[in-house]
Amino acid sequence: MLVRALALAALATGLWGFEAHASPTLERAPQTSPWLLSGGLLLARPANVAQPGTSTGIALGFLRGRRALVWGVQASWSANTEFNSRDTVRNDDLRLRAVGALIARLGRGSLGLALGLGATLVHEHGELSQGEKAQLPGEALSRTAWRLLPAADLQALVLLRVFAGWGVGLSGGPTLHIDTGGVNIGWAATVGVTWQP
Repeated sequence: MLVRALALAALATGLWGFEAHASPTLERAPQTSPWLLSGGLLLARPANVAQPGTSTGIALGFLRGRRALVWGVQASWSANTEFNSRDTVRNDDLRLRAVGALIARLGRGSLGLALGLGATLVHEHGELSQGEKAQLPGEALSRTAWRLLPAADLQALVLLRVFAGWGVGLSGGPTLHIDTGGVNIGWAATVGVTWQP
């Protein structure tokens, strides 16, 4: 009887311990927020097809979604100034995009592919370098133009959680702008920080 009682007690203890360790409440992974904020530095080819060089600025983004398909918005501003013997031309690009992305989560990191559709507002300002020597009137020394260009971006995403909700993000890929002079195929890349509570 004593042996049987000890065996039953040991079995009961073992079952209780198994249930405690297998409890989904104890092993549940911490849930993260469905949204993510990002901000960083932007390097891109100017949206104006006639403007050479590299445009630099800042980018801000918002993504939402728990599963593989997420959506959001992205806004950025960048500027580029080119100098030559004839004139100085500055282009400011304000990019606004609605974004849809496919995300694969791998441990503390994520890989993704994002498609952005929207428009880029281009402000161009030029000044003649030798206009004053030629005694041109003030309005002939400079020119200003605004254009709104339909645009699309395709970007590869790399996200890595570093500490708590903070992480780093990299993105880059081709861009497309439709202008009156044709189609401008360029590129854009960002590096920055992310926050997901």
